[in-house]
Amino acid sequence: MAQAALEGLFATGPKKAQPCNAGCRSGSNIGHDGGMTGVPLRPDGESATRMETPDQEAEALALLDGLLARISDFEERDRTGYFNVEARSALAIDDLWAYPLRMSGSASLAINAAIDHLRTIRLLIEAQSLPWIAIFTLMRSAIETAAIAIWLLQDDGRDARLWRLLQSEWGEIADVQKLMANLGRELSPSRERREELVLRPLALRPSIGSEAELRRRGPSITEKIGLAQVTVNSCIPREGRPDRMVLALWQGMSGLTHGRSYAAQLLLDREELGYEPDTGAVDVRFTTGVRSLVGALRVAIDAVDVALRLFGARKVAWTSTAADLEDLGRFGALGENNATGVQPAVPPPPAVDG
Repeated sequence: MAQAALEGLFATGPKKAQPCNAGCRSGSNIGHDGGMTGVPLRPDGESATRMETPDQEAEALALLDGLLARISDFEERDRTGYFNVEARSALAIDDLWAYPLRMSGSASLAINAAIDHLRTIRLLIEAQSLPWIAIFTLMRSAIETAAIAIWLLQDDGRDARLWRLLQSEWGEIADVQKLMANLGRELSPSRERREELVLRPLALRPSIGSEAELRRRGPSITEKIGLAQVTVNSCIPREGRPDRMVLALWQGMSGLTHGRSYAAQLLLDREELGYEPDTGAVDVRFTTGVRSLVGALRVAIDAVDVALRLFGARKVAWTSTAADLEDLGRFGALGENNATGVQPAVPPPPAVDG
């Protein structure tokens, strides 16, 4: 079904059935040094045209139904209770230490956002209504939100995971304050009250880190994706995929999202319409080929898949290490109300060493 839908959108042959194109003049603005600004010169004697062949298109189409089936499987997770957290699991203990923050809630929200982006892609393809740029914007967002979840969950050490959660929540305080200021409204609850909640785990578990460190700038989204892609590559190795492909693709799709010509030249098929030898400027028509779509979608799906696997590994009650058992003892036995990771109204605080 999906393959047939895309075959209608991307017919083989010299003309696309659904053009998804925009005329773009590459190579305008002359820099002060006389070089071209923003785009490379066309190699002498070569064409700027780069179009997928019918064989490449057919090969990409053959992969599509399997990719969309993976998306449908992701969509079923929330409906079947996949994000319920079992007592005595790593995530349940993370949530106890982070209370009233929740590691499980932050990670599951990011994963579900990523799945929703992929779901929209599936619906667009099946409806045969495919945008030529926005489809990459959706994939970019799926990679970004999946990477945030991976970054939160990937470290085996509890202190490291809790530290990343606190960094994330601290950054959100600044973000929401800026948003409310732009709306001309006061932040409620106050910034001070929000900071108290984020700092609470540091007082209970000093080994996480210090307030002074937390007040410094946290990692950027680029740094988070860079760390997350290591886990993606180790969990789902792909022959021939560069080690930094997840980050590179996110950066390229960010460029497309913001209308940058360099990104269109790298990610999209292009047909040369005219060339000026004196300046190296090229008139091209960009098109979204099946190969570009399927290749990028596969990377985005892999990232979301790994985020789901990490959540699944941390949410089940396999925990039996001495340190985790000690943590459980500090908080008391987890009762039935905690079977899905829901916190009691007033959790007993652990004793603070020293």
